[in-house]
Order: sequence, then C-alpha cells, then structure tokens
Amino acid sequence: MKIKKKLRDLTEDEYRKYVETHCGGNSCSECIFGIVTCSYHNNRNWIKNKELFSDKFLNQEIEIEVPDILDKEEKEYITSVIKPFRNRVKSIGKYNTIDKFYEYISIETVYPDTEELEYILFPMFKTRTMYKNMELRKRYTLEELGL
Repeated sequence: MKIKKKLRDLTEDEYRKYVETHCGGNSCSECIFGIVTCSYHNNRNWIKNKELFSDKFLNQEIEIEVPDILDKEEKEYITSVIKPFRNRVKSIGKYNTIDKFYEYISIETVYPDTEELEYILFPMFKTRTMYKNMELRKRYTLEELGL
C-alpha cells in the first residue's frame, strides 16, 4: 500500500527504501532531494539532521510503500461494519483485556454536531489470533489501515 508522508515524519528506514527504489539512475536535478546530501550512508545526510532544514523542505510529501496492516478478510469485515458511519471514524485500535488472554478492536467515532466521542467495540478474540499486524493500544487512521 502506498501512502503520502511528509519528509519531517519519514524514518531512516523508510527513506533508505525510498532511495533504493527511486534513485536507480534517475537525474538528481529532478529529484526532491537533489539539493541535499541524499546518500543514507552519509552522517551528513538530511534525514539524520532534520533540525537544520526549513519547514518548506520538511513539509514536502513523498509517496512511500508501507506493508499492509490488515489482511484481505480483516479489511472486508471492518469496511462493512463502518460503512454507515465511515465519515465519522476518527481511529481504530486493538486493545487487550486486563488478563491479556483476549484482545478486541475499538472504533472511535465523532458525533458531527457535538464532536463527542463514541466507542464501538468488536467481539473479543484470543490474543495474537486476529489483527496480528496491528500494534496494541495504537490508534490507526482509516488511511493507515488501507480502508
């Protein structure tokens, strides 16, 4: 799955993968990084010294490839559940019970008029049996989940 990400939010690993796939013989004059040291092996690289660069540079976006968090069946299920209120979904997360034997999915939605939050909880499932690529207690946007 491809997502757009600002340079300021890019990790070194994401940048390395970007350079490996996009800089094979391309002209540096046409590259977004053409005016900076882009070799990720160099300690003077911009990615290791972001504080030295302007907001104008760091606010530029590039498209990067990220692994899918949800498998096909998980995407289909969540998509069908949120279909009636998709535009109100703020985030989706995976959480575990106190005893850590079970996990569940929680969808955080926003009421349009009052901006109050509402949570929709999915049925529990045994730990590490479903939604395996989702981190616990991390809130994902629909875009991050590829929905």
